[in-house]
Amino acid sequence: MAFALSNFVPTNVVTGLMIENLRKNLVFGNLVTTSTPASLGMGSSYKIPGVGAITVRDYAGSAITVEEMADIGATITIDQAKYFAFNADYVDSAEAAYNVLPAYIDQASYGLANAVDTYVASALVSSGSAQQVTGGTLDVTTVLDWFADVSKKFDTQNVPAQGRYVVVPASVTSLLLKANLTKNMQGADIAVGSIANVFGIDVYMSNNLKQGATSASCWAVGGVQNAADLILTLRDVESVVSPTRFATVERGLVVYGAGVRNWGAIINSDITK
Repeated sequence: MAFALSNFVPTNVVTGLMIENLRKNLVFGNLVTTSTPASLGMGSSYKIPGVGAITVRDYAGSAITVEEMADIGATITIDQAKYFAFNADYVDSAEAAYNVLPAYIDQASYGLANAVDTYVASALVSSGSAQQVTGGTLDVTTVLDWFADVSKKFDTQNVPAQGRYVVVPASVTSLLLKANLTKNMQGADIAVGSIANVFGIDVYMSNNLKQGATSASCWAVGGVQNAADLILTLRDVESVVSPTRFATVERGLVVYGAGVRNWGAIINSDITK
């Protein structure tokens, strides 16, 4: 007798593996602070705590000044939802179920990751007035000047030196290779989309950058991880009997939202693709 995949692999195991695999496939999602609470629903809100700067004063032996701390936290609304649903033919054994499981998780999580990353990329550009660096059409001789301008903007905004990143289109990646800038690079690492390190800035490539001012351009985005947040929950992963086939319908829903806490640490640049 044939059974559904869920008869062999518990739903909570599938959900856990899919969340892990989803995060592995994110580019932007791994460049912001990501939380995966278990009980979020569409339309709910999630409070991100934040503490403002603390003033350091001279001490002259007299009464000290005690300041009130500013709350710079952000409330993120969970206003995005994506789902997957597909027919899976019945399997006859636990061995068959576990052989199917990796492909099932890979395909579903990759599609979800692409949708989430596109949303986060757009949110980083659209949710406020970011710091902008002149981009335009770069070439082999100007690409280093552009990275120098990005680094200067980070410095003038007092962005922490550690953990700076910039996400660029494939055209910029190509220029880095053609310019043979190996002396300015520390090499790619295992992070998804990671290309190199230029002037202390980790460089990533993504095709999910937001459309630029023209159809031939896109917004390159830079920042540090704690400047923005992604809240994501994979909900309602389940198997239901197909009414028309000897199969189950495997389906799941992901709900999420993103927000920026520190726009001074987010840099945008309109780059020709």
